[in-house]
Amino acid sequence: MFGELQLKTFQAEVVLEDYLIRAKIQPRGSMLVYLNDRQRPFLPFEGVEIYPLALERQVNCIKQSEIIINKRYLKILCLTDEEEAQSEQLLASKRPVAFYTGAFAIQGQLHVNADARDQDLLDETKDYFAMSEVSIYPIRKVLTPPTRRAPVLYLSRSLVQAYHIVEQKG
Repeated sequence: MFGELQLKTFQAEVVLEDYLIRAKIQPRGSMLVYLNDRQRPFLPFEGVEIYPLALERQVNCIKQSEIIINKRYLKILCLTDEEEAQSEQLLASKRPVAFYTGAFAIQGQLHVNADARDQDLLDETKDYFAMSEVSIYPIRKVLTPPTRRAPVLYLSRSLVQAYHIVEQKG
């Protein structure tokens, strides 16, 4: 009578403090709601490849069928497949923003409420924010750099050290 709930699967790239992880994730609904759900402190990923970020690490790629990630350490989650990313529903209102972290500069369209002030884009009601049309630039050497461009990226507010609106040339 009732079919089993079909969850979307996304190919993702996750940046933790010390690792880059390429894997698949099946969020329980919208990815942004799933990431911001404080009742779920850990997220499961499948088909996992784990790469160290630090240059001094002595390990290459580690492959695992599954890994469980503590969201407290999940800094960036990129959806790397353009077609999969198009199925995500993001807020229509967006602003061109550049974010600066300890290791990366991230530029793209931040999806926010239309009435959000530029000084208050990362309010404390959420831990993760959605971006589209994203470029990621390592600002220090990393052993395994993340994908340079992503159709959709979810950014942890705790990672951000500074940000500014990107002036539109024209």
